[in-house]
This record gives sequence, structure tokens and C-alpha cells, in this order.
Amino acid sequence: MNNPEIIEAYFKGNLQDHEKKEFEDRCLADTEFAAEVAAYVALRDGIRQSLNDRKKAEFAELHAELSVMPEPAAKAKVKQSPGKLAFYLAAACIIVVLGYTLWFRPAPSQRLSGDYIQSSFSTLGQTMGAADSTSQIQQGIAAYNAKDYVRAEQIFSKLARNPVPQPEVIKNLGITFLATGKYDQAVVAFHALAGFKLYSNPGLFYQAIALMKRNKADDLAEAKKILNEVVQKDLEGSNEAKIWLKKL
Repeated sequence: MNNPEIIEAYFKGNLQDHEKKEFEDRCLADTEFAAEVAAYVALRDGIRQSLNDRKKAEFAELHAELSVMPEPAAKAKVKQSPGKLAFYLAAACIIVVLGYTLWFRPAPSQRLSGDYIQSSFSTLGQTMGAADSTSQIQQGIAAYNAKDYVRAEQIFSKLARNPVPQPEVIKNLGITFLATGKYDQAVVAFHALAGFKLYSNPGLFYQAIALMKRNKADDLAEAKKILNEVVQKDLEGSNEAKIWLKKL
């Protein structure tokens, strides 16, 4: 990923733990990158307003010093004081990162569900079933794995309208909704999946994931209720549910 993509991924919570650490370390070591981070957040979220008066005054002073000089002199000034500029940029980056952590970091329920979606639903597994439907399901799976989510949704939605839809179709449709941020539809799909009588049915657990990720009013309470049911009935996802309930 290029710098803007990395910065956006960080503030959307899409980086792994080691990638987040690398990002934060780079803020301190790379002044140009730190400046990009500060500019990104100042533009998108108005974090610049959260800088204290002293820091804002120092930045304004530095800007004034550089702007009143001819270009060669300005370049010379920067060359003479790299440590001061580096300090300001690193300080800004630290404030940005801390501000994000305090004010814009996703809720625990969204982080848990988001991490699970990212690690478990990056691709769909192959299927086995009747020949007449398997080829269509495989087409949907291939589209999903190629990140052609629009095509995958079209295929799975069509198959889901069959008089007797296959549980795998409903599951894959719900996962596709998760991948595209259509959490309302995902909740409905996984609720329907939970109604199938299967030896191992992840429907309730996936429904809780969709609720946690959607994070509307009462979603967390409903998700916890479902997770407790998953644990009590020892349904698919019960191990994760036990861990999550301790963190929610």
C-alpha cells in the first residue's frame, strides 16, 4: 500500500497489531510521513483543533518564519534547523495518534468483530453439493475471492430466492454483505441461516458478529444475548463467544 492507503487503513482500524506498531514507529522516525499523517487527520477530522495553544503558536511561528523569506533562504532555514522541524512533525504525529486512540478508536465490539471478519472471511471455501447448483455457488465463491463483491452478491442473492435455498448460499450471502458493509442485510441473512437444522450451524454466531459490527443502539445488548445463547448451547463459535463476552 502507498502512504495514503496505509494512513487511511490505520485510522479505519484495518491494520494488524504489528502493522499498527510499525505505523506508530514510522511516525517518530520519518518526518515526511509524520507530516502526511498530520495533514490527513487535520483535513478529515479536524484534529488540528485539539492541539493545545502552545503547539499551535509554535507551528504558526515556524510557518511565519519560512513564509516571509525568499525560497532559497527558506530552504536554507529548514536545512539549518532540521531538528526543530522534525520535533514539530513528530509531536504532531504523536498527538494525532493519541487523539485517534482516545476519540476515534472503534468500540471493542467493532474491533473484535472487525478482526474476525478480516481474518476469517478474506476468502470463501469451496463447496460440495448437487451438480446443478454447485457450479453456480462456485461462481459466486470465485467472484468473492476475486473481491468482485457485486458479482458475488448477485449470484448468491439469485440462488437465495430458490424455493428451497441451500444453507451455504445464505451463509455466503451474509458474509458478502459483511464484506461490503451491508450490516442490516447481513443480520437478516444470518438470522435466516440460524433457522436451518444443521449439525454445525454458525448462523447465530455470525448474526452476533453482524450486530457488533453494525453497532447501532441496542445492537451490543442483542449481540451479547446471542453470544450467551451460543455458549449455553455449545453452538459453532462458542469458543470465541466465551472470550468475547469477557471483553464486552
